Amino acid sequence: MTTAAARVPPEVAVAERELVAEVAAWFGLGVVIEVRPLAEGLMNRNWRVTTPTCVAAVKQVLDIGADQTRRQNEVTRALHERGLPVLAPVAGPGGVTLLEHPAGVFAALPWAGGAHRGGLSLSLPECATLGELLGRLHAGLAQVLPTVPGEMAASVTEAALAKERIERYLGFIETKPALDEFDRHARQRLHERRGLLEDWAHLRPDERAPAGPAGWTHGDFHDLNVL
Repeated sequence: MTTAAARVPPEVAVAERELVAEVAAWFGLGVVIEVRPLAEGLMNRNWRVTTPTCVAAVKQVLDIGADQTRRQNEVTRALHERGLPVLAPVAGPGGVTLLEHPAGVFAALPWAGGAHRGGLSLSLPECATLGELLGRLHAGLAQVLPTVPGEMAASVTEAALAKERIERYLGFIETKPALDEFDRHARQRLHERRGLLEDWAHLRPDERAPAGPAGWTHGDFHDLNVL
């Protein structure tokens, strides 16, 4: 029996390759042939992983904890089972879809081919199709998630936490070797929001004020999360 030599871009550090290979093995993806880090996305670390049997996306979750990630995986699988174009997470030993590793929390997904399309590049019929998909997602979420009351208190981010997130995103952008149009646009908007936060944080809404109607939404439906 022979195994193919790993074809890994030189910019991927040895420790990073070994970590991704270990995660891939835990999820049963096979011997890693190639690892390619993905620059898109600000929230998590992502790699495109090729093995003799599959191509998959390996993700290190950074923006939320293990419990919330586990719940998201359960919901994603439920939506997939209902026929929505959502990729079900890969299951590891015992059907577990989340690896809690000393280096962090990891998940794996089948690789989805396609392209990210900005809103202005869509035709009106394509916009209608995308809107229909979002409606189907919301209807599906209503089926797989607990029922919400008709009225509830809105959760408002603390000003200090909002500032911390802005600084984290700005720091991530500044570490990129080259900035594209999206990076520059995001940097400008983040600076604007930091100024707004400084001017208006004292008017932060009272969380005790009820709001409604209420329901589950996707919450992060944008071109980098849609193929």
